[in-house]
Amino acid sequence: MIIGNTVLLVKKEVNMKKILCLIFSVVMMVSFLTVKVNAETHTHCDCGESECSGTGHDSTKEWTSVSSLPTDSGYYCLANDIELGSTPWTIAAGKDIHLCLNGYEIKASSYLDPYMIVVGGTLTVTDCQETCGKITSINANGIFKVSGGTLNIYNGTVTHKKQDRHIILAENGGKVNVFDGTFANEKHETKDLTNIYGFLVAQSAGSEINVYGGDFTVNEITNNNSTKFAPYLMNTDGNGTFNITGGTFTAKYYGNSKHSFGTATITGGTFATASLPTKTGDVVDLSKKTAEGYELVDLGEGGPYQVKKIEAFKIGATTFSTLNEAIAAANENDNIVVLRDSDLKDVADISKKISIDLNGYVLSGTGSTSQIFKIVENGKLTIDDSSVAKTGKISAYNTSPTLIKIDSGELVVNGGNFTVQVDSYVSYSHVINCLQGKTTLNGGNFSVLKGCDTQNDNLFSSVVAATRKDALKDSTITINGGTYNCSYSETGTGKFASRIFTPYKGDNGDFGTINVNGGNFNGDYNNPELTEIKKYLNIVGGSFDRNIFTDNLKLSDMINTDKYYVKTSGERYVVTEVEKTYSVVNTCTK
Repeated sequence: MIIGNTVLLVKKEVNMKKILCLIFSVVMMVSFLTVKVNAETHTHCDCGESECSGTGHDSTKEWTSVSSLPTDSGYYCLANDIELGSTPWTIAAGKDIHLCLNGYEIKASSYLDPYMIVVGGTLTVTDCQETCGKITSINANGIFKVSGGTLNIYNGTVTHKKQDRHIILAENGGKVNVFDGTFANEKHETKDLTNIYGFLVAQSAGSEINVYGGDFTVNEITNNNSTKFAPYLMNTDGNGTFNITGGTFTAKYYGNSKHSFGTATITGGTFATASLPTKTGDVVDLSKKTAEGYELVDLGEGGPYQVKKIEAFKIGATTFSTLNEAIAAANENDNIVVLRDSDLKDVADISKKISIDLNGYVLSGTGSTSQIFKIVENGKLTIDDSSVAKTGKISAYNTSPTLIKIDSGELVVNGGNFTVQVDSYVSYSHVINCLQGKTTLNGGNFSVLKGCDTQNDNLFSSVVAATRKDALKDSTITINGGTYNCSYSETGTGKFASRIFTPYKGDNGDFGTINVNGGNFNGDYNNPELTEIKKYLNIVGGSFDRNIFTDNLKLSDMINTDKYYVKTSGERYVVTEVEKTYSVVNTCTK
């Protein structure tokens, strides 16, 4: 028994040791796991990405875990869902708070008037989780009010269930930057809907909302009488500004009135519709609200529509939206290729050696400018059209337009179509006007079209004009080829008049010179008042549709040398070189 009892005690002692070892092992494992969890640090860039190159985004920044919303400056991440009471979360002036939602939700179920979150300092909201955290207003009038502060949103889902006020309001110089996230109001019924507010509102001068990305959806609200309303997407009450470079927008209304986009700069973004009514019943046409150099492109058949940069010109592989942008970027001897029809609103000054390939497209001048190209000192412009159909064109329909003015520079035209049409006369109008410098026309079609019935006395249009601006500098046009047309000229004071050639007297009393070596000419040739025409117009080639040059001179009278003469070829008069004749003298003697 004693031995047996001893053996029994030993067995119990061994079993107890096993139990203690097992308990100790479990404790150690739990302790190890707890240490491991506590050792994990919440780190990521401000924007929530694990890696990014954004300015000021520190990927090693440690975020402090919080179970309530912070009020002091710092980097924080939520450890749980948070529900606001009757007091909004306020970021005071001078505070800089960065908050990672961390997949959790900030919710306002109680009535908050007017806003859920008030930003007077700086608030940056982001989320690093695959399923983003939320900011949800169930009963607050509005969500964000940025009053003199700055709000940056990189991620998160922002939902307004009541939508009586704005999702984001910027006022008193407040600035908002939206980089990403999802923003929406829920469809719902309301007892009394007397006012309709906007999603995004920049209220008061100096306030600014910049949208770089994000998804914005504005849903309808049904009143108790079944009337459907919808908040408007954005508004700029009091001259606040919007800058939209990205984002996706689905809305029923685009603004409070037709002026809602008046201070908006739209250079990007995708919109469900191209135009929408405003709260006041006006219509906002987004195609007319895009920034200069951008356009609204239909991605399907009737939407969606995306604002894209216009690619109208290129130098090598680099594209430009405007001709002046391309000219400014061009190096000496660069070739600018036209990629689409374009309306040129500003004068293109040429002060370097460049060439332009019209490439079958049309450059139109319909604005207030009186000229399209101006070639100044050190500038040389060469124009051609490489298209198979040769449809490249430069045209202007305006008050006394001039397509190309050469002022101390040089112009060479090898191809293309060049047209001016005058809608009313207040000054002279020309396709090409060489004030001083050099112009060589090797090919192309040049026309002046009649766009009005009357003109001021002593004014006229011309296809090519050489106006010597400076007595010390030549003004010379050399025509080697091409076709030149002008409208029928009516006689009498105040009637429309157009000419092909105009050596014109400058302010110094000297005329420019036009040398005609070839080309086809249709229409009146010269101003009949110019009696000294033969001194400044030298014709040694070309095909003409008439033999009468002016009231007093025939075409044959314009030939200044006996080496050339005018011969008839069908209905054309051709200036050609006199054929040389040779006589054979027999010097042989018997």
